[in-house]
Amino acid sequence: MKFNRSSCVLLCTLLALAACGGGGGGSANSSSTQTTSNNTGTPPATITTATVQSSSSTSISLNWPVVTGASYYEVLRSVANANSFTSLGNVTTNSYVDSGLTAGTNYVYRLIACSNVGCGSNFDFPAATSAPPVAVPNVPVAPTAGTITSTQIILNWVSVPGASSYQLQRNGFQIANAATISGLTYTDTGLTPATSYAYQVQACNSAGCSAWSSVGNLQTAAAPVVTTPPVTPTPPVTPNPPVTPTPPVTPTPPTTPPPAVPTQPSAVAKNSSTVTVSWASVAGATRYVLTRNGTDAGGTNLTALSLIDTGLVANTAYSYQVAACNPSSCSAASPTATATTNAIDNILLNVSGFDNTSGATISFRVNGWFDAGGVYGIETLSKNGVVTSFIKTQSSRKYSGSVTQQPGNGQTCTSSLADPSGVASTTDVTININCLTPASLSFPASSKSMPAQISGNMLQVAQAQNGSGTILPSTAIRYSSSNPAVATVDSVSGAINALQVGTTTISANLPSDQYTATAATYTLTVVPNTASSRLAHIELAQSLAQRPASAYQVLTPGRDALVRAYMYAANAANTSPPVVSVQVRGTNSPITMTCPTTLPIYDGDINISYSLNGQCYATIPGNQVQPGMILDVATTDGQGLSATPIVNNSNTLHLTIVPLIINANTANVPTSAQLISVFKQVMPLASVVVNFHAPWSPNGQFSDSLTGTGEYGNVLGQINQLRTTENSQTHYYAMVPAVKFNGTAGLGYVPGLAAVGNDMRGGNYSLHNVIVHEVGHNLSLSHAPCGGAGGPDPYFSTNPLPWANSDTAQLTAAPLYDQENNVLSSPGAVGSRTTDLMGYCSGTWLSEYSYQKIANYIRGKTNYQVATLADKAQSASVATSVASQAILMVSGSISADGHVSLDPVQLLGNGYQADAESGAYQLRIVSADGKTTYRSFTPASLDHLDEKHISVLLPAIPGIVSIDVMKDGKIMPKAAPTKVVSAQPTVAAMSTLPAKKSSALVADTATIEQSGSNLHLVWDNNHYPWLTAIFIANDGSRTTLAMRATGGNINLSLPKLTQAGSVQISLSDGLNTIMKTQAINATNR
Repeated sequence: MKFNRSSCVLLCTLLALAACGGGGGGSANSSSTQTTSNNTGTPPATITTATVQSSSSTSISLNWPVVTGASYYEVLRSVANANSFTSLGNVTTNSYVDSGLTAGTNYVYRLIACSNVGCGSNFDFPAATSAPPVAVPNVPVAPTAGTITSTQIILNWVSVPGASSYQLQRNGFQIANAATISGLTYTDTGLTPATSYAYQVQACNSAGCSAWSSVGNLQTAAAPVVTTPPVTPTPPVTPNPPVTPTPPVTPTPPTTPPPAVPTQPSAVAKNSSTVTVSWASVAGATRYVLTRNGTDAGGTNLTALSLIDTGLVANTAYSYQVAACNPSSCSAASPTATATTNAIDNILLNVSGFDNTSGATISFRVNGWFDAGGVYGIETLSKNGVVTSFIKTQSSRKYSGSVTQQPGNGQTCTSSLADPSGVASTTDVTININCLTPASLSFPASSKSMPAQISGNMLQVAQAQNGSGTILPSTAIRYSSSNPAVATVDSVSGAINALQVGTTTISANLPSDQYTATAATYTLTVVPNTASSRLAHIELAQSLAQRPASAYQVLTPGRDALVRAYMYAANAANTSPPVVSVQVRGTNSPITMTCPTTLPIYDGDINISYSLNGQCYATIPGNQVQPGMILDVATTDGQGLSATPIVNNSNTLHLTIVPLIINANTANVPTSAQLISVFKQVMPLASVVVNFHAPWSPNGQFSDSLTGTGEYGNVLGQINQLRTTENSQTHYYAMVPAVKFNGTAGLGYVPGLAAVGNDMRGGNYSLHNVIVHEVGHNLSLSHAPCGGAGGPDPYFSTNPLPWANSDTAQLTAAPLYDQENNVLSSPGAVGSRTTDLMGYCSGTWLSEYSYQKIANYIRGKTNYQVATLADKAQSASVATSVASQAILMVSGSISADGHVSLDPVQLLGNGYQADAESGAYQLRIVSADGKTTYRSFTPASLDHLDEKHISVLLPAIPGIVSIDVMKDGKIMPKAAPTKVVSAQPTVAAMSTLPAKKSSALVADTATIEQSGSNLHLVWDNNHYPWLTAIFIANDGSRTTLAMRATGGNINLSLPKLTQAGSVQISLSDGLNTIMKTQAINATNR
């Protein structure tokens, strides 16, 4: 029997009455909006959208908008790509929960709105259940041995269902750099002959790792015995026999003819430095001679039929010929084969339409090609124009680029070559990045009025939005006035100068090459000013007094701000000030300002006042100083000024002071109060969190005060590694005991998180001129051009000069504000003003430019924001997500002449975050399984040394064979190999390891003994010269006890511990490490 939709209205209605609860294991959501009745004879409209409110591995909760006139909804379900739907029933609410589903399955739901007169059309909506939860794998069986020699054991283990990788342990130490191994075998090398080892394996997947397996005891073979044969006695001397007559000369046999001339060889360029040459075999030839451009290539005794010719020059043609030889002679050379090595092409990034006025940047991934294969790197783009990427490509190879993070200014940038479809030729190639963005402009009000003779009034500012309604934080908006005789407007800030009574139109525009937006306008009416005073302009100060929205103006959120109102008497007849108040718009109570009893008389000029009492002032509490704040200043005689100052979104510096111990001298450190005071005085900070590290002795032999060549750079590298080892994102500042040094010295990364400098034996000079200077480098500042400081920031000498005498680092005329003591002061007269502290002229204040540059650098960075509970929870989540991934640290330096020195590889363990790949340099890591890993990085620059420092965190790689540093596709030369700092221990020294009772020597790699607050560590430094020990408290905090210690035997002092934890020791042979963790009791010394 057939039914069509129009003939089943009555049946559907009856079914609706009987199926209100849904069906198929589903249920209606009783809290959802009820449907309404429709008796007009028109079927309900079609459902046009639906959402998945929630889903699990076995259920899906659907919701859709209420359809007017619908009295119920039909719900049907189909497995994706199936041809038929199953009815789940009818519901009277606009939601449905479908349960009892299969995990990890794609479904399609059909929703139909119905009433008693008919139904709308079908609406199909896809939804899916989540995959079933992953369970931790079962414990594997103990590993077994494959081939065993005297120095290595090939380990095998059985696959565990659900496991994606495995980890190995030997004698309680994780081996293979604690890396996850995807296969079922691993070769453990560097072992001792005739020694028993205890191996365990654990199985891992995304849910975690199983417990360790039972122990598999395996023993290496004995070392092969090398016997020396007995010395054969020298026989007695035999008398010379009588001379035999010379026989007649035998004629020389005829020479074998040379082989035939080979056919033309094949020459194929593989990359920019390699050509593969091959040739056909020639009958009778026993060797071949290959020439490149007429010179031997690969020798004259080649027996193979091919040669890989390396070390060639890019984009160069090479000619090859081959000759076939036998023991007597060689053939003539073959016909010539020519191959041209690939050109190394620059990838040019052409940025257009980008608005960088808010300090925004674009993260852009560039895909190119080095000799080793495809490579990529992340470029940070900050301006329009063409830049040359550090990533290169080669002729005939593909290249591309894509935006990985849009700028924070609300623009959307696109790449002209996001897909790897571009193919390079032998010239530079270009990728265009276009940021032209649709936008709209508007003013809050269409008309405004203000009294005449008021200047600098930010009456209202235009707001820009992109197409999705997001507010654009652009300072590229430009203002103009249609009648400048009535009022002028500052083109950048929008501040109004009302000159005389009349009307003008104020317009706002965005740059047409950056935004597609029409102008916004409002009508300004200037009315007569009947006040007896003149409200000229306002200033804001936390460290430097600046006009709102001036070139370098920036406020720090959460920090009190001084507001100054410049008030003048209109004439000498009445010099008494009106009551002046200031209020942050949106707050309830205005703040009455303190004004001088007698106002200066307005003469048309507004001179900067360097006296706090010279003008009206008040302090806005820090909780009201926030991004987006609008400031209103009003007088009782009817005047008003409004301002929208620039307010940053970061305000906190976390600083760890590390007192160094050099030759038994310990650094003198400042108090936390001193540090907080000096940093808040000169930097855009509201909070400085100071911690003091336990005194630290760097590895190595140093002169007093680190006066030896390269010693400051050496210690700086170690301090940065100390910070990394302790998993800290705070600034580490190491203080040197300056016992035999009368000058000042410091060194820091630009930018970075580590610096080192003289201790407080230098007095306040060390505090005000060294510590702040070096941390200023960490916060992105280069030197200021004063006193011979090297590598000054070129901005100071821009032509034309940004301000008078900027090329000698003198400050602007902005008043200096000592907020702690509430004192304003002058920077000095033009030509002799105090200088930027980033120079070498004893300045103690930052210029407006440097102050703003630090604010821009910390903007948006989580390191410099006040941590909330939510932030801490997120950080804990991140730590948990990487907890199962062991991290290696590769560190070292690159000298001024381009030679690389690498430190012993250090295993940090779990809980660390690998560095993002970005930069012109690459680590090239070859592992025992034949794989080559490339890792891009950017070395740290030092403020006045030409060397660079390497510090790269990356996921652990098992069985490292070699590590090189590459730049521009070439391996950089290495300096002398790293040596152990102290002498290697003798065999007797190793006997301090506790003995094991066994028929074979039992390998005991290290022992850890705790006695109160002391740890005694003994380890096998014959195999592993370097030891690193880290105390990990139960709350996850880390304290480094030793870093790359040598000698095989060390006593360590635990810090005062209020909680128990564990000590993690890692032992390194230079390229590979093993790791063990042992519980430690709390101490209370």
